[in-house]
Amino acid sequence: MVPHRAVYDFQLDNASREMTAVGIFGRMVHEITGSACEGYTIRASFIVRVYTEGMPIRLMNQEIKAYEAGDGSIFSFDIKKTMEQNIEKSIEGVAERTQDETLVKVKKPKENVYKLAKADFPITSLKNIIRQAKAGHRFYHATLFDGDNGGDKVIKTSVVIGEKKKSISNSEIKELKKLNESSYWHVTISHFDDTKNKDGLPIYRESFHLYENGVMRDLFIDYGDFSIRSKLKSLQFFDKKNNLDNCKH
Repeated sequence: MVPHRAVYDFQLDNASREMTAVGIFGRMVHEITGSACEGYTIRASFIVRVYTEGMPIRLMNQEIKAYEAGDGSIFSFDIKKTMEQNIEKSIEGVAERTQDETLVKVKKPKENVYKLAKADFPITSLKNIIRQAKAGHRFYHATLFDGDNGGDKVIKTSVVIGEKKKSISNSEIKELKKLNESSYWHVTISHFDDTKNKDGLPIYRESFHLYENGVMRDLFIDYGDFSIRSKLKSLQFFDKKNNLDNCKH
């Protein structure tokens, strides 16, 4: 997992007739620093503009600050969602992966403790995809906890991994030259929440090209009623030495 900062521009790809939005545009910034020794810090922001016929433009923003221990045992999260500068949701807490369960202690919006099914945290989940891909495995199931949705549930996932490829899309060649390798896997992940969808259908499905160093591009997310597509616009790698100064082994 290489420390990096990636910037993606995304827009509405398709929408059903029931959708009132006629346009969705935005930018996502995703930053990972740290190492397996000292743990990983995750910072992400999503700024979205929603265009609806006959309505003012709506501005939505989500900011995520998180830390995951290098061994995947601890995950602290701070998630804020705003609509037109008004805070709609603020979630803060710490989760611990034990031998039998995921123990979540939520601090905000109010203190609570949840004992959930054993799950992987985001960095561990991404590492497992790469590990499965390198081993030649094409399909597997996993359980994820990322702190979203109130921090009171885990999400079941089905992961499909394609063959390793070397082709690069022309629109992103300049940015992807910063990658040490050009090979990637096409990954599709279906996310399931049985408390919301009783019919067994995924709440959303995402697909992307994943490099061995953890960088993603060509992200596509299908929510059922609408889908969005993103392109990698900027990529910056951080000096590993700076991230290993406090690493003792």
